[in-house]
Amino acid sequence: AKPTEVPSTAPIVWRYQWPQDIIDSLVTDKNPSGTITNSDLELAGGLLHLEAISQEFDVRERTILSKTDNLATLFWQRKGSATTTEAPAFLLRLFGIHQRFHRYVPRHDYISGISNPLADAAS
Repeated sequence: AKPTEVPSTAPIVWRYQWPQDIIDSLVTDKNPSGTITNSDLELAGGLLHLEAISQEFDVRERTILSKTDNLATLFWQRKGSATTTEAPAFLLRLFGIHQRFHRYVPRHDYISGISNPLADAAS
């Protein structure tokens, strides 16, 4: 491939087991007083997704399209901010640092869960 072309490759599928302290802090029916929401984890997963892409491809001066079925995550990513001082604010700051370091333009769109079987297959 020419230096300006993205080489063709097999799909990249990754999995990550959250550490036990994060699992224990997740808001669930059994743990309503948890401090981490599913949307927080989806947002963190979005950042890990961009890191995986950045490690595999030369993303400098490229637009990277990421899709999610989590609307809170989608709009946080699109705005680049959240009305909280909790995990989303910290993660969105990391998104900005990551984007500037790797010099890509992020684009975030919605994909319905039923249209995204790979996400469920990997989890």
